[in-house]
Amino acid sequence: MRRFPLPGVPVLMVDSRPVAQGVGTAWVRLPPGDYRCSVQAGGFAGWWTVTVAEGETVALDSHPDRAWPSADVELPLEPDRFARRIRYWTAVFYGPLAVAIALLIVALPGCLIGALVPGLVDTDRERLIAGGAFGLLVLALWAAMTVHHVGTMRRSKRHRRQQERIAVEPRDTGGPSVYELPMTASKIADATPHGGGVLLDLTWEVVWQRIDRNESIDWYLLEHYGEPEVTGHRPWMPDPTVVIGGSDLHLSWGRWWIPLPQGAHEVELAAPRQGEGERACDDDRFVTWDDTVEVKPGWVTHLRLNGTVIQHYENDIYSLRLTGFESEARAYGIDGNLIGFRKRRLPRRPLDGQTDERFHHSLFHERVRRGELVSPS
Repeated sequence: MRRFPLPGVPVLMVDSRPVAQGVGTAWVRLPPGDYRCSVQAGGFAGWWTVTVAEGETVALDSHPDRAWPSADVELPLEPDRFARRIRYWTAVFYGPLAVAIALLIVALPGCLIGALVPGLVDTDRERLIAGGAFGLLVLALWAAMTVHHVGTMRRSKRHRRQQERIAVEPRDTGGPSVYELPMTASKIADATPHGGGVLLDLTWEVVWQRIDRNESIDWYLLEHYGEPEVTGHRPWMPDPTVVIGGSDLHLSWGRWWIPLPQGAHEVELAAPRQGEGERACDDDRFVTWDDTVEVKPGWVTHLRLNGTVIQHYENDIYSLRLTGFESEARAYGIDGNLIGFRKRRLPRRPLDGQTDERFHHSLFHERVRRGELVSPS
């Protein structure tokens, strides 16, 4: 059965500003320094903080499709040749692989040549030379693969240490200390047994698409990529505003650790209702969320806030509209392992009277100025 997926064209962000969009290779020139790179693709997919040195190129691989189903196994944004587990000893398994490759390169063609040219290798000395050459080829292949593997492990350790360094450097917010945790973090760094705080996950995702029925629709694109037309400008969701105890924490989408004293703390969140992009903002309202969380010594209060967004397509322009936040709170020991950053996508809830379960969009005759759509098809 044909499916019509949700929109998910990637947008690469550097320090919360878009620098590239689409699928392929992008070269972004930056002065030396630390930069927080992130990807938005039908939602906030993931992030990685890089340190750019003078004359150095940092290669990142983006796979936004990993964000929802498998972020605990494979990261949606990570350095090139990044290994989540550092295992030098696994190089021994390259031995059988090297033998297999050498057989394909030498032994099988050699047998074919021997059948065509009988007597080519028929003395003990010639067989010894051929066996030695085969052994050297196996050793060379194994050595090359091992060098590549060790280099990958060393690069990965360097990247991991860099992320750990960032995770223990607090942000100065004028209020409570805030720590940016990397996607690789399995525990809270430097957590004290009697400390406590809030682990805050800030995400958003597109849950529906509304298309002006007067627009031309490429049904092949809509069926395979979730959008009716290709565009040169992508919308994106700007950072939310998070306030705890009256202090604006200046956070971005992602995962944050906020140590707090024991007791009840009010958490307030506000984000623009309309995302940024090519369309001029005609809706300056904000979507807000607030609640009180309880912090206990030795416990992590894990608060997930996931924004639900509807993508609009009108006048050949895409725009994003935030409709609200879904929240989830739980508590577990501060010395335990952190659970995954992203949950699976929210269950699909057809809107606007849509009854076909394949579709994640609806068509409209007209739209009033403040973003309230009317006359569903």
